[in-house]
Amino acid sequence: MLDFTYQVKLSYAYCAESLMKSKLLKSVFAIPLVLFALFNQILSFSAQAAGPIYQGFSVLPSSQAVGSAIKLQAWGEGDELNYKFYVYKQSDGEIKIMKPFSPENIACWIPGEAGDYLVYVVMRDKSGAIVEKCIDCKIHPIEAPSIPKMNVMVSKDSCKVAESVLVVANFFGKNPDSEIRLYVYNPSTGEQEELGNFATGYASWGPKKAGDYLVFASGRDSDGKVLEGFVPIKVIEPPQITYLGFGASCSSPQRAGTAITFNAAATCADGSPPLYRFYVLDPASGNTEEIKPYNEESTGTWSPSSGGNYIVYVTIKDAAGHVIEKAIDFTVTSLERIRGIDVASCQGVMDFDTAKAQGIQFAMIRSSFGDDEPGQHDRRFLENVRKAKDAGLHIGIYHYFYGTNVEKAVGEAHHCLNMIREAERLYGRPLFTYPIALDVEDAALARLPREELTNYIIAWARVIREAGYLPAVYINPLWIRNNINLQPIKDAGILLWLAQWGVDAPDYDCAIWQCSGGGLGNGAQYGASSNDIDLDIAFTDLPRMVREGHYNGF
Repeated sequence: MLDFTYQVKLSYAYCAESLMKSKLLKSVFAIPLVLFALFNQILSFSAQAAGPIYQGFSVLPSSQAVGSAIKLQAWGEGDELNYKFYVYKQSDGEIKIMKPFSPENIACWIPGEAGDYLVYVVMRDKSGAIVEKCIDCKIHPIEAPSIPKMNVMVSKDSCKVAESVLVVANFFGKNPDSEIRLYVYNPSTGEQEELGNFATGYASWGPKKAGDYLVFASGRDSDGKVLEGFVPIKVIEPPQITYLGFGASCSSPQRAGTAITFNAAATCADGSPPLYRFYVLDPASGNTEEIKPYNEESTGTWSPSSGGNYIVYVTIKDAAGHVIEKAIDFTVTSLERIRGIDVASCQGVMDFDTAKAQGIQFAMIRSSFGDDEPGQHDRRFLENVRKAKDAGLHIGIYHYFYGTNVEKAVGEAHHCLNMIREAERLYGRPLFTYPIALDVEDAALARLPREELTNYIIAWARVIREAGYLPAVYINPLWIRNNINLQPIKDAGILLWLAQWGVDAPDYDCAIWQCSGGGLGNGAQYGASSNDIDLDIAFTDLPRMVREGHYNGF
């Protein structure tokens, strides 16, 4: 690269010129002083090399004809960077400054002579450290035009209101005889804005209104002829709504039936709170589904009922009615319904092989109820666990809850654990691939304040989790609405087993859905000696959750 060599030449020439003027050149000290000054310059350049971070420099087009407008642009990182552009003609060493140091990283060069040039950018940061880069540029000769002209260039073809635009102008064809007048004209209104008179032909403009403008340059050549040129520029309004982001609470894809929360963020230029609307488009059918109408809430929750590739939209509106819209793609997989049953001693003698032949893949088996006392164990628990294991079903268990204070809740959790450990002692560990659930439906519990009952459920589940098992709670929608606080239970990592019959899909996002209860006369069909049996559907790969979470002895 020629940069360093050329800088040293300039430094040497500067030192020599200074010494000539001071008449020190005749002194015997002249040569050491010159060498000392040159050495200091070299050290300065070396120190400066560690300053700004160079990212890029372009000269477009790099090979062009005399009189063409060539755009110079550089990029760097540093504290308060300023950019200087100049060209060096290699045939005679002539240097021409295109733009002195300023924060603008762009300049325009309209070469007046053919030849081989080096185009330089110098980046200088707040400390004075510099980085310099250069690019070769070849300028081809052309015949001078019979009519002199004025070249005009702007740094941006379009910009926002109040955004700074660099205007560059230059004579071509005749030598200038005046400063260049720069001004902006709005054809739609006839308004004209003076930018000023400049010997260099450079000015900065910050438009105040949106519209289509013409940027003019005017000057007089050496023959007294007025030359004028212009370039169009479009000015647009800055965004009234600033979009900050849009995303989902979980990654795509998700299973149908999963509650997916979408979040958006924006600010309004007028200071008003943004209004958000969420909706979903199914491209396959063209149907749309509204998730949430316009309001200030920036989230919306969607539970897709079927699989497909969807587009989820958020529309954001300010008080004046300005609107922006953003979209994300989201894939939903078909709802995988894993069929199961829940059984207790009231189902009588169970034939789990018959249940499996009907497509049943798991069984939730009652272990116990209340305190750890005689008569409070399900008398068929161990038998049902053994038979379900032999049939190759996944097994979870549940305990019927009576606890009306924290002490009783903890005691009932230990009762349940004792039953689990007895089964594992007999049939091996790990044994249970489904959760350990608490059955909350006793009438006495409905009389408790919802905060208390919620705390008792969490206390029971904490003991189960601390023993290494995955806890769940069995409850129905009416109790969720009237008797407990669901969110703290979910926050405690307790899975939901929802009892809701006679509907096509559960009202709440749940791991297991008890979709039918007694009265169907289906017991024998699923291997029960009693008349009825409860049917369940799991929406989650619970065995995988148990194994990967290292629950239940895995």
